[in-house]
Amino acid sequence: ILQGINFGLIAVGATGAGKTFSLEGGKSENGLATLFIQGLFTAIANKQAQIAALDKKGGGGGYTCTVRMQFVEIVDEEVTDLLGKTSEHVNTGLDEWEGPIIENAERKAITNEQQFMEYYAAGIQNRTNLANEFGKLSDKAAAVLSVEVIQMTNVNDENQVSVSKVTFFDMPGDEVLFQDPETLRIKQGSTLNQGILSLQSIINDLSSETKELAIYDSSQLTTLCRDVIGGNAVCLALFNMQYDDPNGSDRTIKLLKQTRMIANFPIVNDSLLINLLRKYRLEVMYLRQHLLGAGTDGSGGNQLKFGELEKRMLDENIEMLKFSDEKKMVTGRMQDLRNKYNTLVKQKAEVQRQLLTSEEEKVNISKALLEFKIAHTKLQEQLQSSQYEVQAKAVGEEADALELQLKQEKAEKTIADLQEQLTKTLEDYQEMQIEFAALKKNYLNTSQNLEEQKKKNEEVGLELINLINENKALSSDTTSISKKHGTVHSEYEKNNQEAEPTRGGNSKIKGRACQGRIGSRESQK
Repeated sequence: ILQGINFGLIAVGATGAGKTFSLEGGKSENGLATLFIQGLFTAIANKQAQIAALDKKGGGGGYTCTVRMQFVEIVDEEVTDLLGKTSEHVNTGLDEWEGPIIENAERKAITNEQQFMEYYAAGIQNRTNLANEFGKLSDKAAAVLSVEVIQMTNVNDENQVSVSKVTFFDMPGDEVLFQDPETLRIKQGSTLNQGILSLQSIINDLSSETKELAIYDSSQLTTLCRDVIGGNAVCLALFNMQYDDPNGSDRTIKLLKQTRMIANFPIVNDSLLINLLRKYRLEVMYLRQHLLGAGTDGSGGNQLKFGELEKRMLDENIEMLKFSDEKKMVTGRMQDLRNKYNTLVKQKAEVQRQLLTSEEEKVNISKALLEFKIAHTKLQEQLQSSQYEVQAKAVGEEADALELQLKQEKAEKTIADLQEQLTKTLEDYQEMQIEFAALKKNYLNTSQNLEEQKKKNEEVGLELINLINENKALSSDTTSISKKHGTVHSEYEKNNQEAEPTRGGNSKIKGRACQGRIGSRESQK
């Protein structure tokens, strides 16, 4: 852009495929238009700094750069100025100085990125959100953002001017291209889809091998595409495809293949070229007015001739520019050849020096090669010795392997014996388990009998204790009876002594004694 070359970017695809998001961005991401403006002002600042540095050294000149923007929307062949105060309707046209223009649309001068973003956001807010019986008008709408860069440089007291333009096209949804154009015009009117249908028409014409002429004036949208598609600009086409839309993706890919076949002719728009283009545009405008004055409307055969004349003039202009460019290229090549010759002379001396160096390296390499052969012979001897040792080790390893095989057979026999012993042991173990179960049962029965015997012994012990206690009681009774008997005997003795004087009462005493014995027996009982 700062070299004076026009640039255009067109976003094509179905509705909802992401054309508008790619150009305008979202809340957290900048679109391509904003990113371009950021890069543009950075490049302008760098160029101003470089020229200012040259000014200090006395080798530069003055430099000024003006950036202006326009933003319009095309709906149903009506062009709306999105940056205007009242969103007025404007028209497209052909200007003798600028070429395709938007007439009467407001141009905003911008000096920094922030100012552009404010204008751009305001224009986006002014885009249509209406609908009709065929759906949302935004699906049929096209947005065109144009940024003009005017540079003026003072070199040797001469002002050099270059004017370049960047145009972003947010195209309508291309899903209508599936339908027949005539049927579509009958159903939805002749102007609602005129932009996208005309775009398809000029792409078909310019991509054809037999036809290089296209009629741009068939719609407001394609009128503005005159320089961007097949004209004086570098064009970048962004084709958007939507997920889960194979038919739309196939259509978009076919359109992409056609667009790649279109040739553009970008040139530097300096002062001389601007004046030359103005001359040809004036001729074209005169021929158009002449055709209209002759009673035609600029369509049909006269319009075709007009397009052919315009193409011839552009081709002649391009040829002249090519000759000028070739002259500059030849001059530059001659200077390059001189520089290359001087470089080759220097390189010759360098090559000679390198040749001497290479001879020395060759001698060193030969010496190293001889040393390598000697080392190789030693390595062969070492290899043979190593091979003999390896063979000897292999024989020893075979003997070891045989011995290991014998040990393995012995171990297998031992394992078989151990397995047989293990089987017998398991059988003995099962028999012992059976005997253990019987013993356990006998033990439980014996324990039960023992508990019963213990209970009986406890009962016998209690009875024995009771008998002992009764025996003690009987012993105490016997002792008391004995004491009573002694007392009775002593009384008897006393009575005998008393009876001795009185023998007359013998019978009475005997009677008492008999009673005493009877009482004693009863007490013992």
